[in-house]
Amino acid sequence: LCERLGPGEAGAVTCDLLPRLKLFVEGSAPVTPEDLALNFVETGNNALLPLRDRGEFWPSLVKDLRDARSSIHIQVFGMQADDWGWELARLLAGKAGSGVKVRIVADQAGARMTTLSKHASRKLFEYYRDSGVEVVFFKAKSADFRNIYHFDHRKYAIIDGRIAYNTGYTFETHMKEE
Repeated sequence: LCERLGPGEAGAVTCDLLPRLKLFVEGSAPVTPEDLALNFVETGNNALLPLRDRGEFWPSLVKDLRDARSSIHIQVFGMQADDWGWELARLLAGKAGSGVKVRIVADQAGARMTTLSKHASRKLFEYYRDSGVEVVFFKAKSADFRNIYHFDHRKYAIIDGRIAYNTGYTFETHMKEE
């Protein structure tokens, strides 16, 4: 799954997560925290734009999601089937329907997959899948007591392989409005 890049790239290693995700989706292999750790070749061809608050963050992310042409990769902890969760779901489903490859890795606990949650997300994820969005869940191994309460709190979006958002916001109404 991993390959070492050439000598001009400082011996960097790149890993292809997609075969592992496919096995996970088919039910034959778990997705581990190590699988989600992406290795990138160092570059100086980049820029950083800090977004100070939700008033700057959400409009910027939504614009870039709408402008996506080839791919949207999202890893997120909190997702709810509330108003904002459904608005984002419709946007992402629309992109998938227009040929953009949309993938989501969600933490199973943070994605509110149980009916105990006020805004249980099972129907939301069924909608994603029915719309052509690839969805996989990170689930801590319950057999390993050290990991029983481990959650994957990473929250990022990578759009067209060139724009990345690393954030503390989740796909929930209270993160947009409060």
